[in-house]
Amino acid sequence: MKSKMAYVLVFVGTLVLSEVIMMVLAMVKPEIFQKSATTVAPTPTAALSHKDSTHVEKVDSLMTPEAMVEKHDEANMQTLELAQKSDSVSLLLSKLKISEKRIADLESRIPGEIKKSQAGDSTSTKDRKMLVKMLESMSPENAARIIESFRDTDAREILMGIKSRQAGKILSAMNIDRASKLMR
Repeated sequence: MKSKMAYVLVFVGTLVLSEVIMMVLAMVKPEIFQKSATTVAPTPTAALSHKDSTHVEKVDSLMTPEAMVEKHDEANMQTLELAQKSDSVSLLLSKLKISEKRIADLESRIPGEIKKSQAGDSTSTKDRKMLVKMLESMSPENAARIIESFRDTDAREILMGIKSRQAGKILSAMNIDRASKLMR
């Protein structure tokens, strides 16, 4: 009697376990339990089912519940990764559109800036010529002190505009290091 009871318990346990597995599968992959006119119930080996007489479709072999859960989890991870990549692409596209708008704005401003620069150059050229005349009329020592306070490029341009005899006197009145630097 006890041995029969053990067999009955194993049988009932197996039935309960199989029902639990079926419920898990129904939650994880409901399409397995939906019947379709075009598919045939899978068999343990890869079987073939015929839709028409000309078309043959391969039916996947049965998977273990663990494999199905793992495959479902993998699909969820891939979906999550795809969503994250999609968000990244969307963000990059919006940044690209903003950059393109800024570039277009800057490009539209270029002609006006060129005109302003050209007008400024003519004014600065006039100012520079006037400064050269003033420095030429000063004593070389005073002109040297003023020119030493300028940037190297500005000081060179001014010295090039001054008559060579006067420029030589100004350079000789300057600090030797600064004068040699300007003459290079």
